[in-house]
Amino acid sequence: MYAQTIYTNYKFFISTTKTGQKMTLFFASVDDSMKVSEGGGVDTEMIELFYLPIDSTKQFLLDEQKPKPSSLSYALSWYLLNKQ
Repeated sequence: MYAQTIYTNYKFFISTTKTGQKMTLFFASVDDSMKVSEGGGVDTEMIELFYLPIDSTKQFLLDEQKPKPSSLSYALSWYLLNKQ
């Protein structure tokens, strides 16, 4: 079984230079029952699963000791504002 709905929640620039890169964030609700394989990525990609309880998300976002890309901070903030 696959996610029923995938939302394109926002397109934005991650760099404001001449060669600025545009990123699109997607959101889909999934759970462990939808898993169809071990997955793993392409070639030498290393994908690590990180489970973050919803009630710990704001604390995670504000924790300066845990480095995170701005795109992750945006995606989690979007979730807190739109999907709870």
